[in-house]
Amino acid sequence: MARRRLGAVGNGGIVAYGARSPARSAAEGHAPIPPSVFTSAGAAAACDRAGEAHVTRMESRPTPPIARPRQDRSVATRRRIVNAARELFRTHGFDATSADAIAERAGVAKGTVFLHAGSKERLLLLAFEAEWIETATRALAEVDPAQRLPRALHGIFAHFFRLYEADVALARRFVKEQVVLPHEDNPLAPVTLDFVARLAELIARRQAEGEIHPEVDAALAAQISFALYYGVLVGWLSGWIPDAKTRDRMLSGSLALHWA
Repeated sequence: MARRRLGAVGNGGIVAYGARSPARSAAEGHAPIPPSVFTSAGAAAACDRAGEAHVTRMESRPTPPIARPRQDRSVATRRRIVNAARELFRTHGFDATSADAIAERAGVAKGTVFLHAGSKERLLLLAFEAEWIETATRALAEVDPAQRLPRALHGIFAHFFRLYEADVALARRFVKEQVVLPHEDNPLAPVTLDFVARLAELIARRQAEGEIHPEVDAALAAQISFALYYGVLVGWLSGWIPDAKTRDRMLSGSLALHWA
């Protein structure tokens, strides 16, 4: 997961702030990911570069070490913990899943769970991380350039509705933790900001094509569009919006009003 926190500036520009060091990203099990990862071509190119680098390393060191580096073992342990938590959260629910159960499923001590995750709430966010990034990647890759912008944005956000519909109770707890967990403790904060930055790029492209007024701040418009979606999401998960049909109609109407 990319560990760059992106902020917005005027005229649709994006600047990086609070960037994590490569060492810290690696220690947490995340490889630095370029912004282009949110496109199919970008992801493929990143994989090609990673493969080429791997071949180069293997050629220069034909005999790998017998023992894996400590850092690699730490990443593998973290992955087992996250996978165990995901399985148990899906099967038994968040509240009914204990740290002891996660530790037993992952084959580690209970203290190791908290060492890697910090808290059960943060572990829930980590459990959603891969699916969230996959959903964001697919949503942006499937944008129909023939659709008007409000409809295209609705299509992007609809991918996340489908993700949460798979387990509404768990999604409700996940979104709650997304909202209340401090930004610096939220492992999904950087990729969420990256996602909003990609929305700004989409808006800027439509602006260049003449669909959007040239004075619109693309970055601010992306943030507002995401906020409209998130408000409808919270309303639906909390029960204020009674069903998916009403939810979709409210989001469509909100985006249409914003972009009118």
